[in-house]
Amino acid sequence: MLEAVSSLSTSKMPVDININEEACTITVDMPGVNSKDIDIEYVDGLLTIKGTRHNVRKGHEYSSERRSSFTRSIRLEDVDEKNIQATYDNGVLNIVAKRVEARTAIKIPVTHATPVEYSEKSEDKNDEKET
Repeated sequence: MLEAVSSLSTSKMPVDININEEACTITVDMPGVNSKDIDIEYVDGLLTIKGTRHNVRKGHEYSSERRSSFTRSIRLEDVDEKNIQATYDNGVLNIVAKRVEARTAIKIPVTHATPVEYSEKSEDKNDEKET
């Protein structure tokens, strides 16, 4: 159901994951990040969280901006992709994904194909075409 796939980051992004029968809750500490700088996608069972933190330093004669970006991907299966909600408050991102019943494998029967019978007439016609 759940697997942390990758954590490519220039900044740490601590993640807590809580799973119960009804939902999967993911809590991510993202202090100093503006909610406009958070991007969350769910594609083919993979939840990806991206964020950018902007730090502006102002000195007496200059100002500089330092950015740090981070990405975290988590494999989430057995969730309702249309019922994933995210909220961000005081540097903490909460994602709740409602669970659905696990999909089970479907057995597909294999039947014996009936051989195609050729008549002598159709073989004779093919022989005539070749000559």
